[in-house]
Amino acid sequence: MMRPSRSAITWCMSSRYVEAPRMSSVSRAMTSARLDNSSSQPDYSIHQTFPNAGRLADWDQFRDGGEGTMRQAGLTKEDEAALHELLHTMEDAWAHGDGAGYAAAFTDDARYVTQSGIRCVGRRAIAESHQKLFDSDFQGTRLDVAPMEFQPVASNVVLLHGSGTVLFPGEGPRIRPTGLLTVVAVNDGDAWHFASFSNTPRV
Repeated sequence: MMRPSRSAITWCMSSRYVEAPRMSSVSRAMTSARLDNSSSQPDYSIHQTFPNAGRLADWDQFRDGGEGTMRQAGLTKEDEAALHELLHTMEDAWAHGDGAGYAAAFTDDARYVTQSGIRCVGRRAIAESHQKLFDSDFQGTRLDVAPMEFQPVASNVVLLHGSGTVLFPGEGPRIRPTGLLTVVAVNDGDAWHFASFSNTPRV
């Protein structure tokens, strides 16, 4: 299947769980949604647009040992392995169309910012919004998270920097990543989870 030039993704989420920020002219150009800047209530039919991803022939050069990690001082191998497992959990849940499984990688009060600037608040909102995608426009797709740089900022807090893309049926990992990811991982003493996830369009 060829990737469509544009794929309109409709988000229909309750205002209890979603915060819609004021949008700049650039943001408005990236989405067909019209938000009322005088109100905190989001539009209930927000279209997130994913541009057609180009191909980067030499993307594999950035992968390191199959995991693509750029290891940073201060992060143990055990912590690094746990963070990789979280990323793999997200990819696996996406491939199986499992919104709850995808959201399981996040804290209960996590913040999740989409490419169009819509912010989901909490694990429940993340699960519900992604399940809508998996049941519609993104059915049968896969998430491909490219190399991640781990930046420890405290003993239990790590910033992850990287990129990723959504692969449609028939597409392989050589598709150029369409989003730049900034993720905050926290350890509550028992396990690592993502407390914040921001997806910025790649230009």
